[in-house]
Parts: sequence; C-alpha cells; structure tokens
Amino acid sequence: MNVILLLSAAVAALACRWALADALRPLFARQQWINVLASWVPIALAALWAMYSGLAMLALGIVFAASVAALTWVIGFSVMRAPAVVIPAEARRLWPFLTPVALLLWLIGFSGRFEVSHALALLLEGLVLFFLMLRLWRQTDAPEGTLVDPSAVVAQSTVADAPQPAPRRRGLLRALQALLGIAVGLLGAWALCQAMVGVRLRLPIYSLALLAVLLAGPLLIVPLLHSALGQASRGRTSAAISQCVAVVFLNFCLLLPVLIFWQAWSPVPATAAVQTDTAHISEAATQPTATEVAAAHLLDFPHAAWRIDCTLLAVVGMFLTVAASGQWTLARAEGMALAGGYFAYLLMNLLMASGRF
Repeated sequence: MNVILLLSAAVAALACRWALADALRPLFARQQWINVLASWVPIALAALWAMYSGLAMLALGIVFAASVAALTWVIGFSVMRAPAVVIPAEARRLWPFLTPVALLLWLIGFSGRFEVSHALALLLEGLVLFFLMLRLWRQTDAPEGTLVDPSAVVAQSTVADAPQPAPRRRGLLRALQALLGIAVGLLGAWALCQAMVGVRLRLPIYSLALLAVLLAGPLLIVPLLHSALGQASRGRTSAAISQCVAVVFLNFCLLLPVLIFWQAWSPVPATAAVQTDTAHISEAATQPTATEVAAAHLLDFPHAAWRIDCTLLAVVGMFLTVAASGQWTLARAEGMALAGGYFAYLLMNLLMASGRF
C-alpha cells in the first residue's frame, strides 16, 4: 500500500506540474518563470501539507532533500544530457548567489533552531533574489548564445496584440485548470504523507527526516528533472541549471520562512512528540511542560541537514560560481560527479542515522 501511495504521489506531482505550466503560460512572457513555478509548487504543497499534518520534521526534510536533489541529481543528469558550453550573462549573475544562501543556513544551524528572526533574514535575501530574477528574466526567450532579431520581436508583439477569440472564457478555463492542478498536487501531498507515516511505522529505526531524504525528495523532484532534461535536450542546459537554482531559492527563501512562521504562530503548538517524529507513532501523548511549549513554537534544525545538506549546498554553490565565471566548463564528467555526489549524500545520511558518521 505504501508503494502505491508513493507512486501516486509522484504521478500527482507530474500532473500538477503539467497543469500549472499550461495554465501559467499566458501570464508570463518568459518560459523560465513558468518552468520554475510549475516545478516548485508540488514541493511546496507537500511541505505545507506535512506541516498541516503535524509532521514538522518531514516538512523540513522535504525542503532540504528536494534542494539537494535539484542541485546534484537534476543538474548532473542535465549536464550529462548536453554540456553547458555557452553560459549566458543572466546565469553568470544568478548562480553565485547560491553560496550566500547556503552560508546563511549554515550560520543559522549554530543555534539549533529556526527562529522568527531567521525567517525574516531569509525573506529579505529572497526579496533581493526575486528582484534580481525579475531583472534577468524580463526579456523573452531566446536560444543560448544567440542574439534576438528585433524584427522578430516586432512580429511577435504584433501577433500578441491581435485580438484573441473569447479571452474571458479562455482565462476562466485556465484558472480552473490551475485550481485543478493544485488540487491534484494536494492529493499527491496527502498520499506522500500517508506513505511516510506508513513506512515510519514499519521501519521505526528511520526518522521522518531520513525518509524525506530517501523517498520524498527524489519523488518530488521528478517534475523538475523532467523539465530540466527537456531544456537540456533543446540545447538550453544553462537555463535548466538556472531553473534548479531558482527552485532552491524558493525553497529556502520563501517556503522555509513560511514553515517557520507557521510553527511560531500556531495556536496549538506542536508538542515534543511532534518535534521528535513520534506524534503519529505513539497514541498516548504526554502533557508538555511550559519549557516544552515554548520550545515547540520553534522548529528544530535537523542535525544531519546542518552537517550534510548545508555543506553540500555550499560546495555546489562555489562550484557553480567558478563555472559561471567561465573558468570551468560543465561537461559530462562534471555531470557524473554531481549525480554521484547525490548518491554519496544518500549514503552519508544513512551512515549518520546509524551512528557511523
């Protein structure tokens, strides 16, 4: 049953991505925005549903695991599909900002908890990154390494200005399509959380945070992998990498602060059982003390995420910074190294859970 729920969650994430990508197409002149938002929404829905279900560690695990998978697994396979020979100026300006995000998370990890001030700092950094992406992606799409023909732009604008049949009806249909995609994504998020709890009951030695690394992260990143490989096959590998970087920015600078605020302002704070992944395992919950209630308003920073995820994010960020400067070409060997780094990441989490790392 758990396997069926996991497969259903993956299919629902893909369906949600396809529905949103088609519904958002008239709203954005740049395809990059559509790819980023449509690939990120299934991840956000899964994390928010886990938070709604009282599975705080699963929600945090989804954020970190999906981000690591995007920067290693997805980028690695995209580069193996087609090397990033030409890196446009927008990518050279965007990729280096990944390292400051990773370093900020690493500094937050010293406190051991996520506080409201940390959420505000992440939101402020996200606001800067949003305006940066808004400036870089305000133009229409063009193949990498090519120049835009002004006459073609004029022709496209003329066609776009032409009257379209029944625009109000078409807008209503696209809105319904977007709502349907979100509903399917929520159904997939429910299936994923049910599967995680079921696996946790069968394998009590594995925490929800570890199950998010092993199962939830790879499943939720499938829509992003599909989109990135499609762009790489069309010779837009740098755009695929920028898409992965933007999804990571949304995870840490928007989704993570939302989770922190949710926990801090929750009218019924999570008990110590929720923070230790035993809320759905033990039926009898002890009454928390005043100290436990105060601590329950703060999300714990998973120790494995601080030691492994943040370190790996910083390493990949510095690697992409060097690649953006033109000093390192992203070819097949680099792609294999990134993909292999993801499997090393899974192994390190398993070793740390067993107490051997």
